[in-house]
This record gives sequence, structure tokens and C-alpha cells, in this order.
Amino acid sequence: MSKLWISRKELNNLVKDYGIYIVSINVKNEVKWRKKGFKKNYVYQSNFPEQSLYAISNAIITESKRI
Repeated sequence: MSKLWISRKELNNLVKDYGIYIVSINVKNEVKWRKKGFKKNYVYQSNFPEQSLYAISNAIITESKRI
């Protein structure tokens, strides 16, 4: 059985080495995140469960490198 929601703890573990902190996950699977040391929050609209947890973390990591 697949998960019905994104685990903030699991996603944080995937992105913490890149200096990213997951602030919250919305009901509509919007992931609010920020770079450590910065105050501005960014939002990533995930397509969970079609999009895997690893794909979401990779998209956030890639987006953070552009900022």
C-alpha cells in the first residue's frame, strides 16, 4: 500500500545535507522549504503520490541551487 501523505521527517532527512530545511507540508502537498540561515520560505508544488519522495527532494535541491 502506498503512502497517502508526505512525511516531513523523511523529506528533511533527504535534503538536510544540502542546507535545506522543510518548514511544512500543506494538505495539497505543497512543500514549504528554506535554505538554512535564510528567512525566506519557498514553496514547491509536488505531485505526490505520482511523484516519489526522492523526485521531490531532487527537485527541491535543484531549485535551491538556482537561488
